[in-house]
Amino acid sequence: MISHPILVAKCREKLKKYNAVIQSGPLKLGLSEHGPYKAIIIELGLNSIPESIIDQLQECGRVAICINTGGTDSAKACVFEKKANMLQKVFTIEANMPPCTEFIEPEDFTF
Repeated sequence: MISHPILVAKCREKLKKYNAVIQSGPLKLGLSEHGPYKAIIIELGLNSIPESIIDQLQECGRVAICINTGGTDSAKACVFEKKANMLQKVFTIEANMPPCTEFIEPEDFTF
C-alpha cells in the first residue's frame, strides 16, 4: 500500500513484469480485502502498530516495522509475530527512520 501518487506510478511500472499489484490509499487502513497476510512490511517510523494492521495478519504472521523511540529520527527496527491475537517481539535493532505523519494520533488536551 502506497499513499504517494508518484511512488504508486513508479512502483507499478517497475513491478508490472512480476505481476505485482500496487494499491494506493490511506496507509492506516492497510489492505484488508487481500488478507490475512503472512507478512506485512511497513517502511515508515510509527509510534505503535495500528490495530487495523494487526487484524490483517494471519496467526503466526509477522510484521516488520520501525517504532519511533522519542527523537525525530530515532527508532527501533522490529519484527513482531502474531500469536493468539497478540504481537510478540522477535527481533529488534537500532535504526534511523523519520516518523510518518499519516499515523500520528492527535494529542489529548492537557493543561
